Amino acid sequence: QRLAPDPLFDPTPTPRLAVVLRDIQGLSTEESAEALDISIASLKSRLHRARILPEALESYSALSLLPDPETLADS
Repeated sequence: QRLAPDPLFDPTPTPRLAVVLRDIQGLSTEESAEALDISIASLKSRLHRARILPEALESYSALSLLPDPETLADS
């Protein structure tokens, strides 16, 4: 039986780290890419994935299948 890779030991920088450097720490795109030792294109790709992930996960969430509480209150 193969185990799924442990994300804590993933050697590649995560999209979250890209967001922290770029959006929270305020580094430029170039500085963030250099800090992560990746290309600017890779940094932009990781930023994009990190920003769309919450939206993508919401559509698959079991909670999104429940009726809107405000709609139920009006009934």
